[in-house]
Amino acid sequence: MRWCKRSTTNWPFDSCHDPLTGFLNRKAFCRALAQQIASPAPDEESSHCSLMFIDILQFKVINNACGYDAGDQFLSELARRLTNFLPPGTLIGRLGADQFALLLDEEVENQGYASARQLKAVIEEARFHYEEHSFVINCALAVAGIARGSNQAMERLRSVEAAASLSKKKGYKDVLMVRPGDRQLEALDQVMVWVTRINRALDNDNLALRCQQITPIGGNKSLPHYEILLSVLDEQGEAMPPAEFIKVAEEYNRMAAVDRWVIEHVLLWMHENPEQLPLFGGFSVNLSGQSLNDDTFLDFIFDAMVRYPVPREKLVFEITETVAITNLEDAADFIREMRGIGCRFSLDDFGVGQSSYSYLNSCRSTSSRSTATSCATSTTATSTLPWSSPSPKWGITCARRLSPNTSATRPRSTR
Repeated sequence: MRWCKRSTTNWPFDSCHDPLTGFLNRKAFCRALAQQIASPAPDEESSHCSLMFIDILQFKVINNACGYDAGDQFLSELARRLTNFLPPGTLIGRLGADQFALLLDEEVENQGYASARQLKAVIEEARFHYEEHSFVINCALAVAGIARGSNQAMERLRSVEAAASLSKKKGYKDVLMVRPGDRQLEALDQVMVWVTRINRALDNDNLALRCQQITPIGGNKSLPHYEILLSVLDEQGEAMPPAEFIKVAEEYNRMAAVDRWVIEHVLLWMHENPEQLPLFGGFSVNLSGQSLNDDTFLDFIFDAMVRYPVPREKLVFEITETVAITNLEDAADFIREMRGIGCRFSLDDFGVGQSSYSYLNSCRSTSSRSTATSCATSTTATSTLPWSSPSPKWGITCARRLSPNTSATRPRSTR
């Protein structure tokens, strides 16, 4: 903290410190960390440091159960414990609501890892008491070695922050040390790349829609129905396998945005190709559980229907039975609203669950559809559609071959 005041004499103290803990805020900590690491070490003993990242797991629970005053009190008590444990002059910052980072002049493989374990014990050793409430405190803590005289401060901070996130998923029981070539962290880095790619794909329309025909087993002669599939385009406009895209979008709460993109572009194609619509019985659009849980999703659909006055009976919203069961009340409300404005609804993967007919009765869906792995009521088959895509960016195109290796998938969630 003294370091920040000396090097930023023209700044008020509050501009670089967190008022509750007295620690540096994220911006000031990152600046101080970069400068300290870039400076050459005065001697061999201090040439290697340990960078730690702490994620407090119960902070939101305290805020939700007891209010913000309790959360503020907890942070103040935690700051006192950390200050009493750490050597004087330790660079430490509050990087998020419940996240902290610090730098120790200790080599990570020796003292640094041991200090990290002791620090975790200090944080978790005592419960937090507020009025009649008592909270057990846990934290996810990760540590990484970093050499002075380098420009890798921000890269190492990102790695140790990602490692703390991974530690939470693994149960946060022990300190996680970041080592070069860690496969789990490399996989997590790839996930972060996909998060950025998802946002870029949505912003730049680097997605494309495809169709596959839904063919009744009984040889029904009604107009053909098609299921909408999603492809992800790379920088060269080539389709990529979208499985990882969907997985990451689900985990990082982007599936609702993907659903909206799909609906918007399906309606746009229908609106711009009215002469083609009499050839089709309908288009099935898969929805995720995140959309069903989104209170603004119905308003989005109502607004889209006003902007694109297409035959609503041609639009079939489809969710999996698993999503319907998990979000039964939301699914039932959604179905009622969609039927009320003339749209249809179908339940996919019907028969997978043990209470399928009961749920079907609760949802009152228009139709059900199963895959080949369950009690089949219909099957899907690819087909060449009798139109050309008006635009490769957003137009609906034919999915000629749909196998596990193809680059189209249902934009849906199983949650």
